[in-house]
Amino acid sequence: MKLQTKSLFILFLVLISPFSVFADGTGYVGIDDGGGTGTGTLFTDIWDWLTGGNTVDLPPSNTTDDTPSEIVFNGTQNETEQSSAEAVMGDKEEAIIEASNSTQRILDEIKSDMVSYYCVGYEVGGLVQEVINAPDKIGGFSVFPVRITVKTPSIDSMFPEEVIDYGDDQYTIDVKGHTEINSVTFKVMQGGTVVSKYELLNLNLVSENQQHTFDAILKVPDDYASEVAVMTQGGNLDLNDLNALVTADVENFEIYTEVNHNLVVWKENAEYARWDLEEHTPEEEEDKPSRWDHDGDGDKIPSGDDEPWKNTSYISYRHTTSATQSILDGIVDHKGKEVGLGTEYRNEYDDEMFAFKADANGATSNIVMTIKSSMIHEINNPAGYSITIIGYPEYFDTYSTDMKVQNVSYRLVAINYHADGTSTISTDSKSDGILPDLTKVGVINTILDYNADDDTVAIYPFLLVSGRVYQTEDNPDRSFPVWAISKPRITIRSNYVFVITDHSRLIDSFLADGDFTASEKEQTEAMLEGDVADYLSKIAELESNRDFADDTDSENAYQKAIDYYQKAIDSLTAISLTNTDSIIEGKNKAWYYESQAKDWVQIAELYYYGLDDQALTLASTTEEANSGSDFGLIGAISGDLLPAVITDNWLGILIVLAGVVVVFGGDIDLKSMKSGAKKVSSKMGKIKFSKK
Repeated sequence: MKLQTKSLFILFLVLISPFSVFADGTGYVGIDDGGGTGTGTLFTDIWDWLTGGNTVDLPPSNTTDDTPSEIVFNGTQNETEQSSAEAVMGDKEEAIIEASNSTQRILDEIKSDMVSYYCVGYEVGGLVQEVINAPDKIGGFSVFPVRITVKTPSIDSMFPEEVIDYGDDQYTIDVKGHTEINSVTFKVMQGGTVVSKYELLNLNLVSENQQHTFDAILKVPDDYASEVAVMTQGGNLDLNDLNALVTADVENFEIYTEVNHNLVVWKENAEYARWDLEEHTPEEEEDKPSRWDHDGDGDKIPSGDDEPWKNTSYISYRHTTSATQSILDGIVDHKGKEVGLGTEYRNEYDDEMFAFKADANGATSNIVMTIKSSMIHEINNPAGYSITIIGYPEYFDTYSTDMKVQNVSYRLVAINYHADGTSTISTDSKSDGILPDLTKVGVINTILDYNADDDTVAIYPFLLVSGRVYQTEDNPDRSFPVWAISKPRITIRSNYVFVITDHSRLIDSFLADGDFTASEKEQTEAMLEGDVADYLSKIAELESNRDFADDTDSENAYQKAIDYYQKAIDSLTAISLTNTDSIIEGKNKAWYYESQAKDWVQIAELYYYGLDDQALTLASTTEEANSGSDFGLIGAISGDLLPAVITDNWLGILIVLAGVVVVFGGDIDLKSMKSGAKKVSSKMGKIKFSKK
């Protein structure tokens, strides 16, 4: 809404302040031009302009001064901006240090120890599976190592003593033999279905009364690997599909181990009073079998064409995939940023790169991604990204040092979400072919342009990575697919044009030399009066949008924006032009309150379109900054998108990446968009439609 005439402006003032127009004795301390008593107000000056000289008193504001104590209001505009940025994002130098350590911190978090799990199994043919070892942490849909330890029996202790008469003498028949281990099979099973298998074949291992260990790699149940591999190569990407990948969870699964073996036994040939141990039975000596069928306990020693014994054991593995959920549960305290800042802070942050929090999923124990990004993220302004993708074969080092993550490709995209519920790709940056194997750190520097059209509601950046884990030496053809996705937690700020910023800087220049001339004073008064008028116009528009909103969260956010614009007005109307300190503090506070108002406008519009997760992130940052706490180093994370299950067997990691992106292009007239708008919820990738 824009008021075009004085008469409309008068009507507006009457409508929003029906009691104030006729109130008595409730004047502000107005802007004093140095030639009067100082009892006039900026409101009365505007009213005089509108009505030709009639004055009216206005009621005192009910707003309170709740500005954070660390924000500088008694300095220049630049100093206020810098302290305000630090209130939101924390100390800049600390953030730069955190960014430089982000990759190593993630590697430290995903380190895993192999632990022993209780085996559910039994002894077959004297062979016992003593223990199954698996990692204490498996992140997401990762490939992981497994080890089993088996013990072969002592043959002579397995069978009861046999005594035979031979003439006048008695002989004890000695039993000799060994276990032949032919193969070992490892399986991941889910609901009775084999979803991953690793076989060690043709072992021909001969053993008696010995321990042996066998190692394998297995894959967590994964229905998404082929889909992500296609996504990384090109084509359109749907926001709901990407959100579904971020929130995908792994159901409980079981690890089975199966040892295929024979028991080979010979006994003494008593006829010649000597041991005559033969490995096979000649046809002419059928009465001297070399493989002895023992009936003592019902076991049968496989012989000839008989199937070998299969000794099977399994463990049940409880698993969750959400890296962010682990932070909510207090398991990981990962220092990263959230939200991002608008271009009003460009002078404070320049082109430095910072680490941001993210929602991550996929093979997060095999692929480490860190994305550093510039602090400034605003619609229709490019943002720099520095991507580091690292394979982490060290996850397998306990059992194998020949693992590789190879055939890797990546895709970094910015997805525009539109008011009608559709999504399109705004910017697409992907690998040109296949990256080399990730035995070395690969760094990719790129830029995302946050281009938006008129109906763009939000922009989301996503990073997709796909590849394969190979066991390169022993089994060069054996591999498993792996993938990872990260959804950044940077809120793209609207390209809002500040009312007071340019005026504030000009006033700083007036006051810099200590000589505030009459001409400068007059110009300052005119600028501030115009700023108040602009704030009043914004309040009128927001009141219209608030009344049109159909949800409480959006209404409340609009009201907060209105309150902050009112505080900006109060700060300006309290200025005395004869007091330099009053001018500096008043105009700086007005800028700060305007910055808060524009954030709450964006929050309201996010709520309006059902983008509650982005709205909550931005609202949490704004409220924490106003409480004076250092929100930037820890951050509050909404759990709306996240699985709630986490167990002792898993510790998630936090991929450091730039975060959720949301966009609004300035002030939006909701009435013009409402009829065709859809409400979207990014929770679990579902869309909900607005009420008609």
